[in-house]
Amino acid sequence: MIAFHDPELSNHLNEIGFIPDLYAIPWFLTMFTHVFPLHKIFHLWDTLLLGNSSFPFCIGVAILQQLRDRLLANGFNECILLFSDLPGISLNKWNH
Repeated sequence: MIAFHDPELSNHLNEIGFIPDLYAIPWFLTMFTHVFPLHKIFHLWDTLLLGNSSFPFCIGVAILQQLRDRLLANGFNECILLFSDLPGISLNKWNH
């Protein structure tokens, strides 16, 4: 899905070996619980459970878009570190 919405970012991530399996699968398996603090996750879960089945993918794309500049500026190791913390991700940017 990111290849469709942002081919440049998708190409960069593939070139550095930062494939979606490394970040997207954990997001979907845990319903984003390891990404966001618990106090933010409840509203997200309501939206996920009541929303369209493609909504989790939209959330994933929104996260990547918020991190776009940092991801494009860094290599594999830096991206892994960035995704281990996910600083400054705003739930309001996609939750409307």
